[in-house]
Amino acid sequence: MGEDSHDAGPPDERAQRLAKVDALRAAGVDPYPVRFDRDLTLGELRDRYGQLPADSDTGERVRVAGRLMLIRRQGGLTFAELRDRAGHVQLFVDTQVIGADTHHTFDHLDRGDMVGV
Repeated sequence: MGEDSHDAGPPDERAQRLAKVDALRAAGVDPYPVRFDRDLTLGELRDRYGQLPADSDTGERVRVAGRLMLIRRQGGLTFAELRDRAGHVQLFVDTQVIGADTHHTFDHLDRGDMVGV
């Protein structure tokens, strides 16, 4: 019986992830930075800004970190849920705001990855 592409098993997830790490390194990105200093936990972020009406902008920038629990990609937009021990928040990633290269890098993250934003 000849080898058929339908007989192949599922793609090797470890190999795919290692390829993504190699691609990040080739692009000059450190996939495992020594540290990421966050300003707030996600619970503190919700406590501080959770009452803001939609489409409001404080002009402030904060740094948060957590694990990606959900990712929905829709062309130039990506929605992701970020979770830490203190809470969760939805990320809205827009190519128009962060640029195509950065958005492309974000879209190569996987569910379960630890990230800082």
